[in-house]
Amino acid sequence: MGFYVGLSSNGTLIDEAMSHRIAEIGYDYVGVSLDGIGPVHDEFRRQKGAYDAALNGIRLCRDRGIKVGVRFTMTERNVESLDGLLDLVDREGIDKFYLSHLVYAGRGNRFRGDDAFHVTTREAMDRVFARCWGYVQRGEKKEFVTGNNDADGVYFLMWVQKNYPEHVEHIKEKLEAWGGNASGVNVANIDNLGTVHPDTMWWHYDLGNVKTRPFSEIWPDTSDPIMAGLKASPRRIKGRCGQCRHFAICGGNTRVRAQQLTGDAWEEDPACYLDDTEIGVAADRRVVNAPYTGRHHDAAE
Repeated sequence: MGFYVGLSSNGTLIDEAMSHRIAEIGYDYVGVSLDGIGPVHDEFRRQKGAYDAALNGIRLCRDRGIKVGVRFTMTERNVESLDGLLDLVDREGIDKFYLSHLVYAGRGNRFRGDDAFHVTTREAMDRVFARCWGYVQRGEKKEFVTGNNDADGVYFLMWVQKNYPEHVEHIKEKLEAWGGNASGVNVANIDNLGTVHPDTMWWHYDLGNVKTRPFSEIWPDTSDPIMAGLKASPRRIKGRCGQCRHFAICGGNTRVRAQQLTGDAWEEDPACYLDDTEIGVAADRRVVNAPYTGRHHDAAE
C-alpha cells in the first residue's frame, strides 16, 4: 500500500534465517537498540552476550542490503558510550544513528533518576551535530535523528545561528512547519492487543480498541481530555513551556514526561535543557543545568 515500514528490534534474535525473512518482507528500515558498547549494553539488557548478538544482527541486515541503524537511549549511566557508538556506526558502515532522550514511561520510568543532566544533554547534542556535519562536509551519506525531546529543534536552530546565520530564517520556517511534538495528532500507537494510545510512550493510557471500535472513530474523538489537549492548536501548556518564544518549533515538548512526574500532562516538560534566557522567559526564573528534582533551582543556589 506504499507505507514506509520500519522494524525496531533488540537485534538478538536476528540470525541468518531471520535476516533473510526480513529482507524478503521488504522492510524499509531496521533499527537495533544499543545501550552502550559491550558490557555496558549487557548490563542494561541483563543478559551476557546481548551486545554481541545485537551487533551480529545489525551486520547480517547490513550485508543483505537492508537499511539499518543504531538506536541509543541516553541516560547518565551510559552517556560515555556515545562516542563509542558513533565510532561503531562509522566503522561498520551503518546507515543511521538515532539518539533518543529518555521518556519517563514504561521501562524508561525505572531509570528516570538517571536521566541525562541538562548540561550533559547539550554536550551530547554538540557531539552528534559535529559528527553529522563532518559527514556532510565529506559528502558521505549518513542519517542522524534525535527523538523524544522537541527542544532539539530549537537547539539545532541555535547551532545554525552560530555557524550559518544566513540560513536561520529558512531553517526556522522548516522547523515551525514541522511543528514539534505530534503525539495524538500525526503520531499514533496501536499495541499488540489492538488498544490505541497517543503514542508509544502512552501505554498506560487507553483510547479504545480497534477490535471493538474503528480507528477512524477513535482517533478524532476529542471527548477524551488527553486527546482534546493534544489536538488543541496551539496546545495550552503551563510553566516555562507555555511562555517559551520557540513554542511554534517545539509544540510544548513531551507531554507524557510531564504527566509521569507531576500527574498533570499540561505542566512544563522537565527535560527541556534550554535555559530561561534562550527561551525568552523571565530572568528571575533562570534554570541551572542540573537533574530535575521536582522544582527549578534559583541561580543563586
